[in-house]
Amino acid sequence: MDSRKPFVLSEDATLVGESLDLLFRYFKKPTSSADETLRTMEVRFKKKEPIDSIAKSVLKHRIQTITGKSMAELETTCGSKLEDVAQIKRFARLAILHASNNLAALPESPKPEQKRKRQLPNEEAPSGPSSKRGRRSLAVTPASTSGQQQNGHGAGIERRTNPVLAARKSSRRSVAPEMLRTERKDDKDILKSLGPNPTPQMIAQKRRSMAVVAASKNKSEAGSISFKEPTTPPSKKTVNKTPLPKTPIPVVQRGKKRLAEAAEAPAKIAFSGEKDSSLLLVEADVSKTRQMAKVLDHANVLQASEGKFTGAHLTVVHTPAFWGAMDLFTLIQSIKSLNKKCGLENYLVLVGCGISNIHLLREAIQTFTKRVQLVTFELTDTVSVKIVCLTTFLHINSSFQNLRNPDNDHFLRETTSQFLLAYFYPDCLDEDKRPEVKMVRPGLTTCFCMASVEELENSIVHAMSEEGDWILDLCCGGRELSLAAQKSGRNALAIDGSLDKLNLLKDKATAIAAHHDKNFRANIDGKILKF
Repeated sequence: MDSRKPFVLSEDATLVGESLDLLFRYFKKPTSSADETLRTMEVRFKKKEPIDSIAKSVLKHRIQTITGKSMAELETTCGSKLEDVAQIKRFARLAILHASNNLAALPESPKPEQKRKRQLPNEEAPSGPSSKRGRRSLAVTPASTSGQQQNGHGAGIERRTNPVLAARKSSRRSVAPEMLRTERKDDKDILKSLGPNPTPQMIAQKRRSMAVVAASKNKSEAGSISFKEPTTPPSKKTVNKTPLPKTPIPVVQRGKKRLAEAAEAPAKIAFSGEKDSSLLLVEADVSKTRQMAKVLDHANVLQASEGKFTGAHLTVVHTPAFWGAMDLFTLIQSIKSLNKKCGLENYLVLVGCGISNIHLLREAIQTFTKRVQLVTFELTDTVSVKIVCLTTFLHINSSFQNLRNPDNDHFLRETTSQFLLAYFYPDCLDEDKRPEVKMVRPGLTTCFCMASVEELENSIVHAMSEEGDWILDLCCGGRELSLAAQKSGRNALAIDGSLDKLNLLKDKATAIAAHHDKNFRANIDGKILKF
């Protein structure tokens, strides 16, 4: 690994289902070779997110995602609470190295030698006091054969060997059934499954369960309950003809029950996308200050995304026609507060503007960052229908509405629209400072010229975001920028005040989700939220 640049976790690297013993052994050691590596090299989950800049809650979520285990399970295995921020960051860095197979194997600590509890046949018995006895042996001892038997097993053996005692009727009644006294061909399999020294009751219960399982195979009716009592063959050595009461064991077929449980699974709110991405549709009018504060609240967004939201890496604002500089100032302030709570420092905001108020909107954005660029989107003027489609997508420049005017032949046809692209990063108010990471795709210019609206939307998504990023599409209307994010492995949050337009997006998002996720239920999963 090159220590001069950050080491970024690859997309396919994961520890789900893998052993975490090596990770815990490195974490429990005060210092190790991995810590030496971490001092000389920076590791990251994503290219644009240093671990030191990620919030504690988001960092815990990342650790649970890469390991596939909850924090409670990790703390139980580790033997200590992971509450210190420094410990959590160290654990996250070690997890990234382990997932990338960059942790060297550690020598295992020698296991303490276990003492033998039983003495060998050639060893002499200790002269001290005898230890507590366990289960009583059934073997015949020399003392029992010499006439020193006591009541119990020894007396029974003497009756069988002595004809005088054998003629007497035993005063004790055995509680073991006749079936337990007989030897069968399957006794060896039963003894192997029960382990060493099974009791007669354990053997009887095992035989009954085996008989019930054999009888249940002949039952084909679903959900039926069958009882099967084991048959006892005649025994040659009859000690007691009173068997133990046999309790029938019900056997229930659970095939239909599992299908019913699967059908009753809770509905998913999000629409699935490429590479486990998610699309959320929210009905809210962000042009109103109260609705804006409620929609962009960190707790609400985190709850709607089921804890997956990590900050808006790209925010696209389709500015309403009546908005002024103060409205845009309030919106950017809410976006900045939302990303700060998520621990995101590097992000982009793309704001639609008109020629008449471009200078006012630019001054409002420069209150937060000095890095603002004017970006032009152009649609190739080959067919007038395509120009109308561009009007539907952008919907920010009134000159596009004049394209349908029959007097267009007297003027130049306008095929472009302008956006302001704002870069947010540490020290972005200093014009001499540059971001530490690349925030856009290298080699691109401020002019995007495309042949179709779909190609334009895909270009915006791929030029200004990475896979796994979150795209916030405000006042989206009928625009399909969020669908382009869903198909390219980006997470998206599309917000608009028109329910009719969101329903159109919902139908298309459902088809995309069914294509990428076979478990997505078209009539159950995928909802339009309303804050």
